[in-house]
Amino acid sequence: MSKKYLVYFSLFFIQQSVIAQFDTIIHQNKLNIAVLKLNYNDFSIQGGKMLYYDCLGCTQDSIPFNVAYQEPMDFGSICLRLNPSLDTVFSGSMIWMGTGVIDFPTNFNASMPFMSGNSVIQAPNNIQLLNQQGQQFNNATIINQCWNTVSTLEITESFSNFNYQAAIYLYTPNVGLTDYNFAKWIVFLYYQDAVAQIDDLSVIDYQLSPNPFNNNIYVSTDLNGFNFNIYSSLGEILKTGTITNGVINDLTQFNSGVYFIDFIKDDKKITRKLVKN
Repeated sequence: MSKKYLVYFSLFFIQQSVIAQFDTIIHQNKLNIAVLKLNYNDFSIQGGKMLYYDCLGCTQDSIPFNVAYQEPMDFGSICLRLNPSLDTVFSGSMIWMGTGVIDFPTNFNASMPFMSGNSVIQAPNNIQLLNQQGQQFNNATIINQCWNTVSTLEITESFSNFNYQAAIYLYTPNVGLTDYNFAKWIVFLYYQDAVAQIDDLSVIDYQLSPNPFNNNIYVSTDLNGFNFNIYSSLGEILKTGTITNGVINDLTQFNSGVYFIDFIKDDKKITRKLVKN
């Protein structure tokens, strides 16, 4: 084998190994959260951290933060926690006329997958923007500038295969005469992987086929009477209805790509990933 082909083969092998590594970064049956740290002034990425939780009851539809804010008379703090488990996602100190530090997470990683790749990912719907106290406010310019950085990251491409959500928090470690050179934009990418969200649905046969699908989807008759929503990876609902005779018809209008379907009845909800050929 010539040196040229050996180099090509080696590069291909490395590329495939990297792709395989990041294809598994989203864990099944876990709440997956990527925490990304951005420079306040130029919005450049300064590292990230993947967090995984067993958060029973956490929603798939939004980031359910519980905010614990202690106003810094001398020393203060902010803690963003999950509802209802109260697991910590982010915490940092705030010092009057001084500089606090990020307490959690630690050891932000500046290497892959927290580096730019070859794709530009569209922002999910309804990104939350939180101020220093953890209160929501509106500023489309800030959201767009943060997303210009986040949209190109390898980790964002991994999340884009799922129905994920995002939020942005402004962390200011010093207060009083705030020096924004120490401030950070903290971006959260959030995806809850769970097939059955409510109750034990093990007695229900919720298999569906074919998947990938073309024009129709067939499901077990155990789901007859369930309502369904089919939505895009950005959370946009594209089709709704009720299961009858174990079939969902007329899906020709869907473009090739990744979708999600919810089956809902009473207090039961099942979520599945779909792929259109």
